[in-house]
Amino acid sequence: MTGHQFAKHLNTYLLSKGVPQSQLAKIESNPKQSQHLETCTTKLFDTELDFVNLRNEVYDADSRIPVQITFGTPEQDSYRRDITINALFFNIHNRQVEDYTQMGLTDLSEKVIRTPIPTMKSFRDDPLRIMRCIRFASRFQYKLSKEIVETIQNEDIKHEFAHKVSRERFGMELEKMLLGPHPYQSLSLIHSLGLYHIIFQAPSTIDTSEIPGSAQGIQLSETLDWVLRQSLTEPLKIDVEDRKCLFLAAALSPFKGMTIVEKKTRIVPVVQWIVRDSIKLKNHDIDCVTKFVNTSDSVSNVLNSPQSTWTRSALGMLVRTLGPKWRATFVLALTRELLPYHSNICSGSIADEITPILAKYQAALKLISELQLEECYQWKYLVDGKEVAKILQLRPGPQVKMLLEHVMIWQLDHPTATKEACLKFVSEELPKYL
Repeated sequence: MTGHQFAKHLNTYLLSKGVPQSQLAKIESNPKQSQHLETCTTKLFDTELDFVNLRNEVYDADSRIPVQITFGTPEQDSYRRDITINALFFNIHNRQVEDYTQMGLTDLSEKVIRTPIPTMKSFRDDPLRIMRCIRFASRFQYKLSKEIVETIQNEDIKHEFAHKVSRERFGMELEKMLLGPHPYQSLSLIHSLGLYHIIFQAPSTIDTSEIPGSAQGIQLSETLDWVLRQSLTEPLKIDVEDRKCLFLAAALSPFKGMTIVEKKTRIVPVVQWIVRDSIKLKNHDIDCVTKFVNTSDSVSNVLNSPQSTWTRSALGMLVRTLGPKWRATFVLALTRELLPYHSNICSGSIADEITPILAKYQAALKLISELQLEECYQWKYLVDGKEVAKILQLRPGPQVKMLLEHVMIWQLDHPTATKEACLKFVSEELPKYL
C-alpha cells in the first residue's frame, strides 16, 4: 500500500469518528529531482504529516538515484536510511520505539551520527548522504562517527561526491545547514573534512594555484558566530535569511576581490559566480551575498574616520548605499574588523583592542537611531532629476544622477528643509559640482 492509499483510508476512518476530513496533497515520484517515491502530505490536528510506504532500494555505480525501488520491510527501510537515528520507528500499537539497526538508540544516547550500513557502501550508493550527515551533526551538536570521518577522506568517495551530486542538491543541503541553529559548525565540518573546494567550486578559468585556501573564511565564520551572540547585535534583529547570507559571505571571503570575465566583456565577482553556479541559490541570495562582500568595506571606511566626521549626511549616505540590508552589512563589517583577534575570541580571552571596536559600532548604531536614519534608504529627493536638469539646463543622464546625490546630502544635513529651499540650493549651489 502506498502512502497516498493509506492516507485515504485514514481520512475515511477519521470521518467515521466525526473528525473533519483533511485535504490530501499527493506528490508524484520524480527521480530526476530525487523524489523517488510517491508521497502524500496532510494536516491532522494542526500537525503536518507525511505518508510514504516502506521501501527497499538498489543503486548502480554511476548515479546516486536508485535504479530499483520496491516495497520493503521495516528492517529493509531502516538500512536504506542515511543515519541510524533517522532509522527509528515508533510502533503505535505497543507505543514502543523499534530499532531495527540495533544502533539508533545507542547513537541517540551517545550523540553520534553513524550510517546504518558500512559507511563506504552508504556513501557510494548516495554521496549526498555526506551532506546530510554534516547537517544533522551540526543541527543536533552530535559528533560524526570515526567511520564517517575516515570514509570522507577517501579520494574515491570525494570524487563521487564531487561528480554524482548535482550542484542544486549541494545548494539545497547547504541552505538547510545555514538556516539551521548552528551554521558555523556546518561550515567548520565542511572545512575540516576537506570538502570546501568541492562544494564551493571555483570557476574553471581560475588557475588552481590562484584558488585561495578556506581557513580565513572559516575563521571569519567563527568570528561572525561570536558577533551574532553579542548584545550589540540583538537590536538589529538579523533574520535567518540574512544570517544565512552573512555566513555565506563570511565563508566565501577568501574570494573577495577576485573576478572573472564572462562573454568576453562582462566582469563577474567570483563570489557571485560561486553562489550562482556552484551552489545554485536563488537570485536574491546571489545579490545579497555579493553585496555583503562588496560593501562591508564602506562601513569600515566611514566608521574608522574620526567621530567628528560622522555627520548626518555621512551616516545617511552610508545607509542609503547599503540599502535595506544595511544592518546585516554592519555586522559583517564588524566581524571583519574583529578577525585579527579571532584566536582571542575563540579562547574567551577578549583582547583589549576588541572593546573600542565594539564601542565604535555601538556608537554609530546609536547615532543612526537618534538621527532617525534607519529607513533613509527609502527617502525621495525633494527635487527630482527632471527638475534638476531643467534648472541647470542639462541633459538627463549620469551627470544628473551624480548631482542628485549632492541633493540628498544637502537634504540629510537640512532635515527640516522645504522643497523651495532645496530648489534654491539647486540653482545657487549645485552648479559648483559640475
